[in-house]
Amino acid sequence: MTLAVGARHGRTMSWRRTDHRLAAIDAYRAPAIVRQRFAAEHDKLAQADLDQVESATRQWFRLAARHPRAKLTMPSSAAYALWRGVALQTDYAAFSKQAFGRRFPPPPADAASPPGVDFGALAETHRLARQDEPGGPTALPLLFRIDQQLKFPGGRRYLADCGGRGTCYDVPGALCLQHLQGAGRPVRGRNPFGPPPPDYSSPGGGGPGCGGGAG
Repeated sequence: MTLAVGARHGRTMSWRRTDHRLAAIDAYRAPAIVRQRFAAEHDKLAQADLDQVESATRQWFRLAARHPRAKLTMPSSAAYALWRGVALQTDYAAFSKQAFGRRFPPPPADAASPPGVDFGALAETHRLARQDEPGGPTALPLLFRIDQQLKFPGGRRYLADCGGRGTCYDVPGALCLQHLQGAGRPVRGRNPFGPPPPDYSSPGGGGPGCGGGAG
């Protein structure tokens, strides 16, 4: 077998493994006990809403399966909460083996919400989620819109693009994904999902903003 043929064979096998893993993820449904507990903790959600949370969680799993070396971060509080519930089940190890070919580290059992925002990882997660769910320039993948869509308590709200060019227009309680990196990127140290402090002003002037291109 030549090197070229061997390389093609290796790529084919890799694609087949990925296809099998994605099929396992798309077929996966959270155990009934997990759904029941989640519904009890969030009793304002209808069953259709819970189905949407499951779909968002499967999107997260697909990103991890397709891009095992990517630096990803969980953007949704709702999907994070369901993932925690799933990870506590005895069948999670078997599911991980099918879906990822390895143990997929679960979220910390004592962490009730996703980790703090890593702008680089969030930008990469958003880019890959858009590949998983293509849409227009202002469309958000389900994993990024589910919290706002369901008004999930403690949820995270995103904008695909605030409309600013060179300066990110601040929208209290939301994070603009267009300006996570480069000009107009968010100011570090400020809660992106809450209103700015009363004395905050953009380094570029003109009132609150995501950073006005400051370094």
